[in-house]
Amino acid sequence: MQILVVDDSALVRDMVTSIVVNAGYPQPLLAKDAREAKAHIKRSVVDLILMDIQLPGVDGLQLTRQIRRNLKDEQWIPIIFLTIKDDPDYLAAAIDAGGDDYLVKPVNPVVLLAKVHAMARISNMKAALDETNLQLNRLTQIDALTNVINRRGFDESLMHSWRLHRRNDQELCLLFLDIDDFKTYNDNYGHPQGDRCLRQVAELFKTCLRNESDLLARYGGEEFVIVLPNTTLRAAEKLAQSILLKLAQERIEHQHSHVAPYITASIGISTTRDGASTAQKLLSQADRSLYKAKSNGRNQICCFEDIEQLATDAEL
Repeated sequence: MQILVVDDSALVRDMVTSIVVNAGYPQPLLAKDAREAKAHIKRSVVDLILMDIQLPGVDGLQLTRQIRRNLKDEQWIPIIFLTIKDDPDYLAAAIDAGGDDYLVKPVNPVVLLAKVHAMARISNMKAALDETNLQLNRLTQIDALTNVINRRGFDESLMHSWRLHRRNDQELCLLFLDIDDFKTYNDNYGHPQGDRCLRQVAELFKTCLRNESDLLARYGGEEFVIVLPNTTLRAAEKLAQSILLKLAQERIEHQHSHVAPYITASIGISTTRDGASTAQKLLSQADRSLYKAKSNGRNQICCFEDIEQLATDAEL
């Protein structure tokens, strides 16, 4: 569990750090004011905040209201206030601002750890409930034609994978796939046959997934996406190559294609290693890579890092 300690006293920050680290928790994030605290929350997954109420500038009560207002319900972070004021009205104000508990300084290490353990249990229970709800939502977010996740389900699943990527600091890859010349396929073979082709291609894509963590979704029309949590770029490239190979082996007839006499696909790949700061930017990078693969002649793979390298070489 990642803890954020917000206190303008270096002595208090060091004391709290010593207590939680000795209890087996990771090194906490440290902030001396609201600005540093918000920066940590923005770039890291925070599971618990231990916060002084009397902070310079924006105090702990104001900061808590801002956190509760800016974060969605599924990003709830428990907040325990640490303060020198042992006053019932102050306690009421702290809870009303959005705090979850209240401890008076100097903090008793045993009491602090008991509170932290309690919040950890609640946080773990919420995480398990969120995962269960995600699985239930997926059952209602299936594309009726291809029997894979639909666009809405993809959006939610990508955000879930993104949060896991940030929490665990593991590489996340995304494949954007487009069936080549599919409009021409529909124009010549008819839409009913086009629907059958989409179902066949979706089934082929599914056979290339490695485990239950990999997720295939229909993005729209003849476009598909594959989310690959905890996956290196090289592993993502290998999966993409297996897709192109299976399409070549399957040889789904497409005599009107400008690429080959069978169905082919273009694939763009992006990875969090390329500096995407949000899930949407990761998707945008995969989309740019797909466009490059199509402009290069289709039936091929393009990685975002290759686009970046070409741009760098051009500048040199």
